[in-house]
Amino acid sequence: MPEKAWRLRELLLLYEDGRLLAHAALDGIKFSDVEILGSMITAVCDFVSDILEVTGKDRLLELQYGDMRLFMRPSSPMMLAGLVSGKPPANVGERLQLFADQTKDKYSFIVDDEWDGSVDMLGSLRGELNGYLLRASWNPEMEGITMSDTDDKVLV
Repeated sequence: MPEKAWRLRELLLLYEDGRLLAHAALDGIKFSDVEILGSMITAVCDFVSDILEVTGKDRLLELQYGDMRLFMRPSSPMMLAGLVSGKPPANVGERLQLFADQTKDKYSFIVDDEWDGSVDMLGSLRGELNGYLLRASWNPEMEGITMSDTDDKVLV
């Protein structure tokens, strides 16, 4: 019996304190309240780190419930969360980390340690997330997906 096809259904880009920077979903699939979800993801990660007395760069990177997985990839001061259904390829976490790092590099001049919370200058970010979702949906192995069609950096 073939395995259920996987889908990267939703992406949330969060500031490290849980504030939502941008959100994208495929086909109208979405969490009912992404701002609350973003805060809860951050709270759960912090709670697990506190309970396990984890220090340094170690942190919770994945939650699973049935065939749904939530991958969390930090790139300080941001975190990318990706909701996946089905059985994703083994490299999906690595690919999401590379995308998180590229996003940080591209937007760090706006979202840094001095960020005032305004998302006015982040208008193109949602488009970046939507583009990534679409490219991932057409490329099941997530090979060679770029941050944007014009970006020179390729996630290989």
